[in-house]
Amino acid sequence: MIIDAQALLSSSQALVASAASTNVYDASSEREIGIGEPLCVVVVTKVAAKVAVTDETYQVDVQVDAADTFGSPRTVASRAFTNAQAAAELTLGSRLILDLPADVAGNERCVRLYYTLGGALPTWTVTSFIVPRSFVEAFVTYPDAITIA
Repeated sequence: MIIDAQALLSSSQALVASAASTNVYDASSEREIGIGEPLCVVVVTKVAAKVAVTDETYQVDVQVDAADTFGSPRTVASRAFTNAQAAAELTLGSRLILDLPADVAGNERCVRLYYTLGGALPTWTVTSFIVPRSFVEAFVTYPDAITIA
């Protein structure tokens, strides 16, 4: 799948605490990004979420705001994981799909993800991006099987 660099929100972002995605999608003056073909955010697990201590929790929020500083973000889509859910669903190569509402930006200009990690020692590495929903049906992720000796 070809991913637009401007729609890439996180690129192998290693999370060890709650944090925003490293990149922000800026809709500029074209704010009707949800009109037409449905969009979604895909979060691909590059390193499985740590669940060793049994109290780790994970949450992904899609946020929008009028400025890229996100002084007053509004959440438009969200998914939370308990420790048991993270162990089953946030495994190497897994993908999380968050559908964006048709009026995702509304009067807002910027879109980002916010990852909330809880518990003693949570860690998770992800790549995330915005794509049309129809792209996701045929998209398959595989764990890297490259070994360099």
